Order: sequence, then C-alpha cells, then structure tokens
Amino acid sequence: MSFVGLHIHSDYSLLDGASQLPQLVDRVVELGMPAIALTDHGVMYGAIELLKVCKAKGVKPIIGNEMYLINGDITKQERRPRYHQVVLAKNTQGLQKPGEVDHYLSFKRHARQGHFFPSLYQQRATRAIS
Repeated sequence: MSFVGLHIHSDYSLLDGASQLPQLVDRVVELGMPAIALTDHGVMYGAIELLKVCKAKGVKPIIGNEMYLINGDITKQERRPRYHQVVLAKNTQGLQKPGEVDHYLSFKRHARQGHFFPSLYQQRATRAIS
C-alpha cells in the first residue's frame, strides 16, 4: 500500500512552508510515493515548477490550493472566523477553477485597496449561509 500526501506546503506559502520543490520531490521518490499534492496557502505559484520537477522524476503531480473561507461580505473590513478549505484539481478543467478564483480574489482585493500589485494580504473566498 502506498501513501500520498494531499496537503503539502512549499516555500511558495509565505511564512508557512519551507520545502523547496526539487528536494521535496526527491524525498517523495526516496519514500516510494507515487504522487504528491501541492496545496500552498492562497496561491498557485508553484504549480508549473511542480509539474516540471515531477515529470522529470516520474511522480504524478496533484495541483491544489488551500483557500480561506469566511462567512459574510469580503468587502467589509471586519474580523470574522476564517476556515481553511483544501481544493485539489481532478483534471484540466479542475486545474483552471482554483486559478480563476485565485486571480479573481487577487484582482478584487487590489482594486479595493486602490493598487494593482501583489501584496502579502491573505486572499479569502466567501460563502453565503442560507
């Protein structure tokens, strides 16, 4: 029986992960794991590097994202509980959706703050409670 880590952070998760992808995939190969999932916090910056490194080592890459969910309106500046949701892509269509959400939230956040350059603020997705 083999094991696959489905919630792995890399150095692309600022202040949360320290693993560099080449060394991480080398360790996956050493342990005999058939695949690895990359779920950095709110970003998908490591997806391309993971695909390249995994292809070279014969490991199946699983692209994902760990999103923050909040209840309520994201445009209101108020403190509320945050929840984490790990999202994994099953296929090419699934790979596009977290990227679209990530891009949309990033654009909306920067437009609200009056600037259009990357910042270290955490991205959040909202969900309505019925």
